[in-house]
Amino acid sequence: MKKCDHKNKTILQFVRFCIVGGTCTLIDYIVYYFANAIIPYQYAVLMGFIVSFGANYLLTTYWTFQTTTSHKNFLGMTICHLFNLIVIRIGLLSLLINILHIDKNLAYIPVLIISALSSFLILKFVFCKSNSSSICT
Repeated sequence: MKKCDHKNKTILQFVRFCIVGGTCTLIDYIVYYFANAIIPYQYAVLMGFIVSFGANYLLTTYWTFQTTTSHKNFLGMTICHLFNLIVIRIGLLSLLINILHIDKNLAYIPVLIISALSSFLILKFVFCKSNSSSICT
């Protein structure tokens, strides 16, 4: 595959990744919103996360990277999300707010950008390593 074709494929995968992320964020909020009306908010948050994570995994697998599900890519995606939450979202945000004294609302913007980019790169690696199809070439 030519370098240009590979670059275009990666750009298309990133666009799909962003669409999936936006869609799953909406799913998370909708589930939370309706569940919160009938159960405590702590359970509603968990329910929204679980439903959106499931949708995210399936959409990322079948649409973003156009491959099949496996134990390896499911585990990789789970670890990626935990890394993203703990290191990028909480860690980097704390650094920007507490050490660099950036406003907490403003600091979240670069955190979201770095979070999306790092997640895409990690997940592309995970899905490439767990599948021998042409998604990485």
